[in-house]
Amino acid sequence: MGPAAGPAASPAGEPAVLATAGGTVLARCTGGRPEVVSATPAQGFRVQTEDDDGGPRVRFRAGGTRIEVRLTCVNDLPTASAATDD
Repeated sequence: MGPAAGPAASPAGEPAVLATAGGTVLARCTGGRPEVVSATPAQGFRVQTEDDDGGPRVRFRAGGTRIEVRLTCVNDLPTASAATDD
């Protein structure tokens, strides 16, 4: 499992930047639920976003490397946890 990004330093409801080795996720919390505003892959990576019952997640892929970012809200601030598969 890769490093987890803590709560972003932005006012509640405002988009926050959450960076990983695979790319950057811009997210916000609305009504206590996380939302992906945008996801930008790092050079050489592709990006895929999904929203399921567990909340939104973003996957960055390059070759055999996959970085999955799951989003949650803590005190109305977006928080990311990232896991890496090589």
